[in-house]
Amino acid sequence: MRRAELAISLGEVDRCAGDAARGAPLFEQALATGRGLGDTMIVAWALHNLGHVALQSGDLSAAAARFQESLELRQRSGPSSDVAAGLAGLASVALREGALDEGVRLFEQVESMLASTHSVLPPADELVRRADLARLVPSGGGQGGG
Repeated sequence: MRRAELAISLGEVDRCAGDAARGAPLFEQALATGRGLGDTMIVAWALHNLGHVALQSGDLSAAAARFQESLELRQRSGPSSDVAAGLAGLASVALREGALDEGVRLFEQVESMLASTHSVLPPADELVRRADLARLVPSGGGQGGG
């Protein structure tokens, strides 16, 4: 199990650097290990990251399937930053599919869950969320200042 966790962590470094595909073999290795051990946490984590690999490559159908499967495993333990990350992944897919209302609705759920659980998204997920939210704001919108 330790090797699977290490593989996922190393793959996350690539995700944070903007190259999710480079981490794909590590995520696949962790997924196989997690399934072999029956460790749903490892399986969910690996699936989630593979969802980001698919998202980055533009395979929205695969991304949605990976995020959904991961989310189903993660929801068993109740509201958490992991569940919020899964919802954020699905929101990213929705935005790329042009389903803006669905994407916004899911991102609102993410915000609510993070607030209620006093947690934050993992760094690689937060980078994607911020980029997606920036796309929702008109380019001349600005942040407004004091």
